[in-house]
Amino acid sequence: MYRSVIIGLGQIGLLYDLDDKRHKPSSHTLAYLNSSRFLLAAASDSNDDRQLQLQQFSSETSFYRDTLAMLKEHKPDVISICTPPETHYELLRYILVHTDTKLVFCEKPVVANVSEAKAISALYAPFANTRYVVPNLTRRWNKGMKGIHDHIQKKTYGTLYRVHARYTRGILNTGSHLFDLLNWFAGNINQVMVFEQVETTADRDGDLSYSFHFKTEKDLSGYAEAFNDAFYYMFEIDLYFENGKIEISESGNKVQYLRQSPHRLFSGFNGLTVDKVEDHLLEDANLQHAVNHLADLLDGNAAPVCTLVDGLYPIYVSQAIERSYHSRCWEPVVYNKQESGL
Repeated sequence: MYRSVIIGLGQIGLLYDLDDKRHKPSSHTLAYLNSSRFLLAAASDSNDDRQLQLQQFSSETSFYRDTLAMLKEHKPDVISICTPPETHYELLRYILVHTDTKLVFCEKPVVANVSEAKAISALYAPFANTRYVVPNLTRRWNKGMKGIHDHIQKKTYGTLYRVHARYTRGILNTGSHLFDLLNWFAGNINQVMVFEQVETTADRDGDLSYSFHFKTEKDLSGYAEAFNDAFYYMFEIDLYFENGKIEISESGNKVQYLRQSPHRLFSGFNGLTVDKVEDHLLEDANLQHAVNHLADLLDGNAAPVCTLVDGLYPIYVSQAIERSYHSRCWEPVVYNKQESGL
C-alpha cells in the first residue's frame, strides 16, 4: 500500500463527505480510505474541530495542527494539498525542496496568480521527469466527459465549431474546470474579450466572474456567460457540431447527445433529435478514479491524465480575462508551454 497524507481538511479535504446529498466519496479523505491501494497515514488542519470529524471516518489516521511537523514525521508517497489557493505555492515549494515525496495531488487553482505560476514552473522543471504534480481537475476522470472527448476526436457529429458555456462562482474556482474542459475539447483559448462582470458569492473571496467571448487555437469561437449563484448554481456547456450537438448540464451529471435530422416542423431544414442521454454521471466517483490513477502512476503503469501544465493554464486565461475587462478589447492568453520549462 502507498502512504498518503492530506494538508487541509476543509470541504474537498474532508467535509464534503459529511453532506448527505453528495455522492461518496467527494473528499480526498474518503477516497484514500476507500482505496485498497492507499493507507491514509496522517492529515493536518489548523482547526481543532477537524480532528473529531476525521475520527468519524478513521481513528487510525494521525491528526496534526502543524503541517511541517507532519511532513517531517511521515514519509508519504502522495501528498494531497486541499488548502486555500494562496497557500499552495509555499506548500509546493517546501515539498519539492525538502521532501522526497514522489507525487503531489493539488486542488485547483494550483497557485494564486501568474507570478506564482511562473515561479512554480521554474522550481518544478528539474523534477519534471522524476516527480508528479497532478492538479485535481476532477472532470478529467469522469466517464461522461471522457466519452465526449472521444466523440470529438472521432468526429461522430462532424467538426466542433462553436461552444456556449454558462457558469457561476468565479474564473479561478469554476474557471479552472471550465477552461480545462474547453482546452480538452476545443483546444487552448488564445484570445478573450469581456463584456460584463457578474456578481456571485465568490466575489467575497476575490474570485470574480465575467461573461466573455473567446477564440481557440483551432479557430473555434465561443461564449461563456456568468450567472449569479445567489439565484442558482450553474455549470453547463453546449457543444455545437456540423451534424449535431452535445449538451452538458447539472455540473456534468447529465449529458445529452443530439443528432442532425430532418426538421419536424419545417420542410427543407434540418433540426436536432435526441440520440442518447447519459445521467447520474457524478455517481461515477471522480475522486475515487483520481486516487486509483495516482496509484497507477506510482506503479509506473500510466501517464498522467493531467499535469502541472494543465493546472497552470487556466490561471493565464484568468489573467487575460482580467486584462480584457479593463481594456474592453480582445486580449491574448500569454502562456508559452516551452518557456515554462515543462
